[in-house]
Amino acid sequence: MAHFTTVYHGDILPNGMVPLHTSQGQELLQKTTKKNKIVVNDFKPQIGDTNCGPTSLALVLNAINSFHVKLSDPDLTDTEYEILMEKMNDDKELILTELDIINHGKVKDYFRDINIEKNGMTLLQLGHVATRLGYGVNTYFAYNNSIEISEDKKSEFNDLISSPTFHTLETSSDFEALVENRIRRPVTGVILNYDMSKLGYTSFPGHHSPIGALNDEMILVMDVWKQTKPAWVDKKLLFDAMSTVDSDCGFPRGLLHIHELL
Repeated sequence: MAHFTTVYHGDILPNGMVPLHTSQGQELLQKTTKKNKIVVNDFKPQIGDTNCGPTSLALVLNAINSFHVKLSDPDLTDTEYEILMEKMNDDKELILTELDIINHGKVKDYFRDINIEKNGMTLLQLGHVATRLGYGVNTYFAYNNSIEISEDKKSEFNDLISSPTFHTLETSSDFEALVENRIRRPVTGVILNYDMSKLGYTSFPGHHSPIGALNDEMILVMDVWKQTKPAWVDKKLLFDAMSTVDSDCGFPRGLLHIHELL
């Protein structure tokens, strides 16, 4: 993954995006009832350059059930398990980090196999990690006939979307309806996979970040990258940034809907 020197921490962002830290961004957040307060309030940016996937997953799982993740780690000692159980029974807070995800006993070998430090993660790989951690995952590709998938990938892609947990979003309206339906549920979260350059972040690559909120016109992207900030983004602009092919896997980008298995 390339390293970038451009930093977008100011109050003016490309394409009318509104930084969350500004008075306008905070006003938009206060006015909407469609939000995941835990994802917003517990936000932390990624530390590792290629860790946008596990960072986003940690933020979403904190909002769902962070204790489930830690308690399911096969590498826990008996003492560590007892300490966690005591914290949970005392209603104490547990905040997962990207390293808690990467080093979890159920997935640490997988992260090593895909070489996340060099390659980052695709949408499918991140969904696979969430599944192995014990969560339900629905994968949505931002895909319509205008998106060209190479011939050698078409058959594999068609097989994927014929299975019950893989879907397509053909329009920004489909995208908006899905997010609105999911954002306020207490045991779910949404992680986006999009091309940052399509938002106006020049030369920035594909990226993962969770959704924090939405209103009638914009979606709050809790951008985990270190050189950018969480911001409100026009819905159609964001959908267009998702409607691109990830060259690392040959499939369209999109989003993950992650939920607790009840």
